[in-house]
Amino acid sequence: IIDKLSHPNIVKIYERGEYKGKLFLAMELIRGKSLARAIADHGPFDLAEALPVMKQCAQALAFIHDKKVVHRDLKPANILLAEEEDGKSTVKLLDFGLAIVHSHSRLTRSGELVGTINYIAPEQIIENLYIPPGDIYAMGVIFYEMISPVPLFQEKSIAAIIEKILDEAALEPSQ
Repeated sequence: IIDKLSHPNIVKIYERGEYKGKLFLAMELIRGKSLARAIADHGPFDLAEALPVMKQCAQALAFIHDKKVVHRDLKPANILLAEEEDGKSTVKLLDFGLAIVHSHSRLTRSGELVGTINYIAPEQIIENLYIPPGDIYAMGVIFYEMISPVPLFQEKSIAAIIEKILDEAALEPSQ
């Protein structure tokens, strides 16, 4: 899927193959860190810092959704902040290993959740439906985590996180 996606905010794959029985991907070298690491190191971002990151994520998602691709595992660890010479960061989405072409969105077995639980949308849990709005939901959770001093989900069990996703409204980030 990623071979069809050429966009400034998506990691470039130059070659794939097999060497001595091992599969490999050769991709662009990106200097920087994951958004997960940036959140852990930095703490809450102010809006002036968070909005450009989210805008670039939204541009990449709009592009892939236009190509009928659903990422299905959007999370801070799959977003790299590439350091540019001018000191700004360019967002690079990566890890399209769970991505699907939207017209084939029911490839998983019934009842099987795909992705990282904290970023799975309600329709994915209830209906096993993997559509572009699920990626937008994940982006909302990421944005919340960027600007809030505490994670959206602090529950220890998957069942408790699912219950919260389905039944509870999130606290305002300021709370």
